[in-house]
Amino acid sequence: MPIDLIEALLKKTCFSDYAKRALVDLKTFSRFSKNLLITEFDFRVVVDFSNKHKLLSTEKQLTVGYEIILDEKFLLEPVLLTENEIDAKVYTLFAKAIFSSRKNLNLVYEINIEPHGGGGSDTIKTFERLLSESRLFVCLLDSDIKHPKGPLGETAKHFALYPKGPNRNSRLEILNAHEIENLIPIPIIEHLFAKEYLGHLFKHANPIKFKKYPDHKNGFLVEQAKKQDMHHGDTFWKDFYHLGDHTYICAKLNSLTEQTKQFLENTSTYKIQEFLDKDANEELFTISNIIASWGVKLRRRLS
Repeated sequence: MPIDLIEALLKKTCFSDYAKRALVDLKTFSRFSKNLLITEFDFRVVVDFSNKHKLLSTEKQLTVGYEIILDEKFLLEPVLLTENEIDAKVYTLFAKAIFSSRKNLNLVYEINIEPHGGGGSDTIKTFERLLSESRLFVCLLDSDIKHPKGPLGETAKHFALYPKGPNRNSRLEILNAHEIENLIPIPIIEHLFAKEYLGHLFKHANPIKFKKYPDHKNGFLVEQAKKQDMHHGDTFWKDFYHLGDHTYICAKLNSLTEQTKQFLENTSTYKIQEFLDKDANEELFTISNIIASWGVKLRRRLS
């Protein structure tokens, strides 16, 4: 809130003692908060006091009419919708770990967002229900792509009518990778499966190039890679052609998401940061920043 507006309101005699304390507190905090949030985030919510029913999204801003924010659903913590709840929890834990490294923000703010599973192919139904409500939410979808030239999976295709990015009270994002397992940093995988064979992908000089496509649950063989390249008229997997057809490019990493969730829950954010690299995990950092932008809240409350 602009300082001059706060000062004008403080001169009014119609406010309760609590409202006055809130304004005094806001005046003290406003300059610091505004500069910090504008510097650190590229998305914000702005309340429109001239059009009470307005609800308009752009890439940088959600403009909301003042009557809409009086709806209790709008004031609830935002929802993070993914195809299942474990994925949503893992994304949230990564977002909190990455957010905690931003010391200037972490002292005053925290992330408060509700992980929610959509039930696989039924995610579209939950998405449309949330769209019809006033509650803010972010939806992250697996692309299920198996090759750089491959198509989106069936669940992602259900969302073809909805634009990616901000749209009214939501933001829709489709991964540029097969699924959440493909975004889990390699150092974490190597830590969790230290005694197991991971596949030749993890020995490659540039594993990040290839990691976003294999099915980490079922594993991915050289034979399958050759068939995919042939189907798409490409040589994306040629670096592995010299290996035997039944050699794993990516081994079966059973319960990777579940184990990652346990690791994140039981490890300090400081320690988790040792496994993260912004350049190597660019998409994970981008997603975490989106979650932070929608779920950021003050740590303290005015008493």
